[in-house]
Amino acid sequence: MGLIQLSPRALFQRVGSETVILDLEKGTYFELNEMGTLMLEWMASLPDRESVIAKVLNQFEVSQDIVAEDLEALIQGLSRNGLLVSPA
Repeated sequence: MGLIQLSPRALFQRVGSETVILDLEKGTYFELNEMGTLMLEWMASLPDRESVIAKVLNQFEVSQDIVAEDLEALIQGLSRNGLLVSPA
């Protein structure tokens, strides 16, 4: 079970290295860059923030603080827009 689960109202489509998320209720599109796309995929499959951060740090040369901030911003942004539900 992953850290997050997309809401049924969110249609997730990967386009190359990026992702488009369509909010089916509001008709609003959201775009994620390559890093946001990878974080979203890993959040859906990994159990906690620490695991996602470790995965990013293993793949990219980036500061742990930056990754943690970006991850939190992504989670908050998706939540604020109603695109996440609590995993079952």
